[in-house]
Formats: sequence, C-alpha cells, structure tokens
Amino acid sequence: MIDHLTLQNWQSIAAIIAAVFALFALILNAIQLKRNTDFAKQAATKTTYREYLKLACEYPHFGDGNRRFDDEMEQSRYEWFVSFFLLAAEEVLQYASKDFQWIEAVKEEIGRHTEYLTSYYFQHTEIHFYGDELQRVIRQVIDEHGGKVEP
Repeated sequence: MIDHLTLQNWQSIAAIIAAVFALFALILNAIQLKRNTDFAKQAATKTTYREYLKLACEYPHFGDGNRRFDDEMEQSRYEWFVSFFLLAAEEVLQYASKDFQWIEAVKEEIGRHTEYLTSYYFQHTEIHFYGDELQRVIRQVIDEHGGKVEP
C-alpha cells in the first residue's frame, strides 16, 4: 500500500500533519496565555491586598474597625480606608472565589468593620458601588455577627 503513494498523497499527508501541529501549537499558546493572565490577576490581587495590609499597619485605629470618630476628617479617612479594603476584597473574590483561605481572610476583615458596614450611610449610599458577590459576602458576615442594618 505504501508503494502506491504518490507525491500528491505525500503532500496531502504532510499538510494534514502540519495542520495538526499548528493546532497543537495554538492550543498550547492559548493555555499559556490563560496561565499568564491568571498569574497577572493573582499578582495584582496580592499587591492590592498587601497595600491594604500596609494601610492597616500604618493606621491601626482604622484597621480595628472602630468607626466612631469625633473628628469629621478622621471619620472620612476611615470610610476611605474601608473603601480601599472593599476594593481589595472585590479583587480577591474575583481572583480566588473558590480559595477558602482567601475568602476567610476577607470575611475576617469585613467582620472588623460590621459597625460601619451596617450603618445607614453605607447601606444607602455606598454598598451599590460594589459587585453582587461582595455584597453577598458582606450580608453573610453581618448575619454571622448578629448585626442589623440601621434603618
């Protein structure tokens, strides 16, 4: 049977083999691109969360969740601090929504700020800026901590 293969048949076989290798290379490139994208997202998430932790170290009176400040400027700074945390939390939820340790870290931090997160101000003016998944986690933590949203 091999004796009867013509030059045209060999060219056809070579073209098929080349197409298979090209498809294989395309699949490998797609996998590599996905891995690189995932790595970049992971790195960005870790960087954002690390920045939040640095802020928490610099401003421990914000990090402990004490939201009642007599000074209006300090109150505003605290609210921006929580906003930065929620941005980091949203990135974590997007990147690592199935990673138990990341989710628990986010929940623990949310728990520190339940007093502010249950406030009328946050619930009626700020929460809608965040995605549905983060809103769900915030509500879950509030419920777990026995918190009630201010009417």
